[in-house]
Amino acid sequence: MGAAIQTPRLIANTAWSFTGSTLYAICQWAMLVLLAKLGNPRMVGEFALGLAVAAPVFLFANLQLRAIQTTDVAGEFSFADYLGMRIATSAAALLMILGVIVVSGYRGEMAQVILAVSAAKAFESVSDIFHGDLQRREKMDRIAQYLTAKGLLAVVAVAAGLKLFGNATGAALGMAFVFGTMLLLVESRFSQTPRAIRWHWPLLRKLGWMGLPLGAAMMLISLNLNIPRYFIGQSLGPYALGVFAALTYLSLAATTVVNSMGMAATPRLARYFALGEREMFQRTLLHMSAGAAILGIGGLAVLSIAGRPLLALVYGKPYADHLDVALLVIAAGGISCLASVLGYGMTAARCFRPQLPLFAVVAAITLAAAFFLIPRYGLMGAAAAQLISAAAQMIGSAGILAFHFRTQRAVALSMLGAAA
Repeated sequence: MGAAIQTPRLIANTAWSFTGSTLYAICQWAMLVLLAKLGNPRMVGEFALGLAVAAPVFLFANLQLRAIQTTDVAGEFSFADYLGMRIATSAAALLMILGVIVVSGYRGEMAQVILAVSAAKAFESVSDIFHGDLQRREKMDRIAQYLTAKGLLAVVAVAAGLKLFGNATGAALGMAFVFGTMLLLVESRFSQTPRAIRWHWPLLRKLGWMGLPLGAAMMLISLNLNIPRYFIGQSLGPYALGVFAALTYLSLAATTVVNSMGMAATPRLARYFALGEREMFQRTLLHMSAGAAILGIGGLAVLSIAGRPLLALVYGKPYADHLDVALLVIAAGGISCLASVLGYGMTAARCFRPQLPLFAVVAAITLAAAFFLIPRYGLMGAAAAQLISAAAQMIGSAGILAFHFRTQRAVALSMLGAAA
């Protein structure tokens, strides 16, 4: 009866999560389209490289605190602990990126783009903790409203930055301005949670150790996505990188839907696992996997039928000339969505530490694939490297989750035997 009562709420939360995440993703895609239409592939490439440099650093520094926060059923840490930790790690991430810029020798426009994108990422990271508290309380409607407002304003700001400065730095500064303004004037001010910040070092150290493998795993996931971009930027240049980055955004719709399902379902999956309701856990995960598979197949069908004119309409002719790359990218995106579903399952089951070696192996596979394929096959080699990476992640995630279930079942049976 309790599960039946809760089902409409889960459906509503999934709908809100999907709506907010979809609109936000569309707005992010619209920013890229603006760069492609109002600028050129080189600007798209510079912006993509800025994200490729900043994203892994911030994902590591974030320590996946939101996943820990939303599955913290027992209330082991307070909101003030999560917020204090996130502010500290975001500041550390900015310092790390400054070091990357110096060591890597980025100068001029490229360095400015990286710094502007990093500022936007810092604001976004702190906002994530406020969203995590809302998600934990299953108030997905508030998150959807914040994401929608932030996305729409960012599109306007990116267009204004392009108009005023005429380069990718202006676009990134516009995005950073909106993210910072939303955090300071809306997300933090209108949160129902007190905005207290606490730096209690014994607790933060415990939280940091808990999140460290997750942060490292997320950094490796980001590297898996960005390793081909690093190779393209070095061997083929920013123009080719801009084309490839635009094509990879084609799988954004499917990724957004899967992430929406995952974020809405994670608190519920965590409770199912904690209460020992394994059948409900597995059934929910199976439904999510079926949805991800349908999205991947549908994307391939649409692109196979109307790919070239669609790419020309959205991006322009330079992008439409690479339909073969786009098809392979969509296939990789579909497999990656299935891997993401399994990843949400691992997180909900609080299966944290095995994720680090998994993504280390996947990153090594991606690096090897990019090293051998991109210099020889260009953008097709980059898409193939992404496909290989996604398949390795999916297979590894399924194996870890299955092993974790067997282990938990064996422990439960041994405890029952001891009690008898």
